[in-house]
Amino acid sequence: MTEARCRQLLALYPRAFRREYEEEMITVLLAEARTGPAQVFDLVRAALTAHLRALAAPGGAWREAARVVWFFGAILLFALTARRFGMVTAWAEGFSARVFPADPVEFLRLAGWAVALGGAVAGRRSVGLLGAVAGLAGEIIAPARLYLDTPAMLLNVYWVIVAAVLVLIAVPLAGPAPGRMWASPGRIRGWLPVVLAGLALIAQGSFLRYWPWMISFQPWTAASVGSILLLTGASAVLVVVGVARQAPAVRRRLVVWSTPVLVTLPLIITGFGDLVEFNMRNPGAERLLGPGQWAALVLIPVATFAVTAEITRRWEAGRRWLGGGPPLAGSGGGRGRGGVNAVSSEGAEDR
Repeated sequence: MTEARCRQLLALYPRAFRREYEEEMITVLLAEARTGPAQVFDLVRAALTAHLRALAAPGGAWREAARVVWFFGAILLFALTARRFGMVTAWAEGFSARVFPADPVEFLRLAGWAVALGGAVAGRRSVGLLGAVAGLAGEIIAPARLYLDTPAMLLNVYWVIVAAVLVLIAVPLAGPAPGRMWASPGRIRGWLPVVLAGLALIAQGSFLRYWPWMISFQPWTAASVGSILLLTGASAVLVVVGVARQAPAVRRRLVVWSTPVLVTLPLIITGFGDLVEFNMRNPGAERLLGPGQWAALVLIPVATFAVTAEITRRWEAGRRWLGGGPPLAGSGGGRGRGGVNAVSSEGAEDR
C-alpha cells in the first residue's frame, strides 16, 4: 500500500484522531507485510469504531442528541404503525369493502416500537434495544414480502426503514441526563409537541382508510383530502417545534441525525423513477433493484450523515477558535484505545 493510499484511507478517521495518530499509523501500515482488501477492511472498521467512540463520549452533545432521537423516533414510528390500524377496514359508497388485514408483522412492529418507547421512558436501554430490533424487523419484513411482485413498495417505505435504523443506532449511544434519572418525558425538552405530532399521525388513519382517487369527487372526499394534508402539515410543524426546543448543540446534531431520512426522498425520485415507471407500464415483467442501486440506498444516507456531521464539526471548531473556547467533549482526542495498536490488533484478529 502506498503512502498516498494510506492517507486517503486515514481521511475516514475523525480529524482529532488523525492529528494525533496519522504519521505513526502511516509508518506502521507501510511496514506491514499484509496488504490488500483485508488491510483496507481493517482501516475502515477501525475508522467506524473511532467515530462511534467519539459519539459515545460521556457528557457529549452527540449522546444527548441520540437520547432525543431514541425518544422522538420511537414516538413517531409507533404512531406511523398505529395509524395503519385505523385503515384496517375501508369502504366508499358505490364500491365493495376494501380490507387491510392486520397480520402478525403489523403486530410485531407495533409492539416493537411500543417497547422501544417504553424503554426510553423507563430509562432501560436493553428494553429499548430489544424493541427497536423488533420494530426494524417488522419495517423490513412488511415490504420485503411484496418485493418480487412490487419492488416499488420497498422504495415507498424506505425512509421509514432508514428512520428505524437510526433509532436502533441511537439506543446504545444515548446518554443519561446530567445528575438525574434521564429517561422520562418531562426531562426531555420538546416532548409534548412530538407526542401531539404522533397523535396527529394516528388520526390520519381515520381519513386514509378512504381511497379518494378511486371514487367520484364528493364534498366529504375533499374534506378527507384536506384533513390528511392538514394533519400531515401539523405533524411536521410540531416535530420541528420539538427539535427547536433543544439546546443549540443538541439541535445541530438532531439535524445531522435527520439527514439520512431527508435524503431518501430525492434519492428515490431521481435514482429510481425510471425503475418505478417501467414496472408500472410492464406488469408481470418487473425489474428488481440492481447491485448498484442497493449500494446507493445504503451508502448515500451513510455518506450524507458523515458529510453533515463533518460540516457541523468544522463549524463548531471555527466558532470555538474565534471565541477561544475549549474543544467539546467527545472530539476524539486523547490517547487510549483506538490508535495504531487498535488497528494492528484488529489486523491480528484476521490473521
